[in-house]
Amino acid sequence: MREENSKQTARAALTWNGMKNTLVVWGSVALAGVMALVAATLLYTFLGTPVRLAMNDRYALGENVGISAKNYGVVPHSYNREYPACHNLQFFDDSGQPLATMPSEPGEAGEPRRFIIPQGTHCDLFITKMIGPFGEADTLRWSQLECVEDNWGCVASAPVAPGKYRVVGSFPMGSGSFTSSLRKGPQTVVEKTFIIACADGSDPANVPSPAHRC
Repeated sequence: MREENSKQTARAALTWNGMKNTLVVWGSVALAGVMALVAATLLYTFLGTPVRLAMNDRYALGENVGISAKNYGVVPHSYNREYPACHNLQFFDDSGQPLATMPSEPGEAGEPRRFIIPQGTHCDLFITKMIGPFGEADTLRWSQLECVEDNWGCVASAPVAPGKYRVVGSFPMGSGSFTSSLRKGPQTVVEKTFIIACADGSDPANVPSPAHRC
């Protein structure tokens, strides 16, 4: 009887040790997976492009264009919710001029076209909106009109021609004051290229802007 009890005790001990070893192995694998995910997220956040513009690749002529910003990283970003076209978003034609930085003065290389900013707007009204980790914000809904005359806001506009364009977004890192983030501190700059098709749905001719022809 004692011998049989000893055998059962030994078998139970072996079973328990085996279970512990299995749990340790699976726990180590799970921990390694979590650490790898955290490391990849941090690397992507600081070395990659944590914010991206969510848009279609192609739009019909006159179609409303929704521009959203998605944060794929763990660092929050901010934008001016009331007037993102003042500081966060610009659009360019397919002139072939390289984009080095966000242009701030007219005449710089890669001079932007102008979104509509309401007349009387001085671009000095800041209503900061945060795009949290893995969050998304609908930043602008564009009717394919551009400002052709500005006087403290747009006083004359016209439809853009069919062609290839790109939207460039600049989003300060952090969730603090947008005005202070705008003047100093790191920003994430991202761009998205898209096509505005001809009225018949065909692609515009590949000629220099603004002389796009259908």
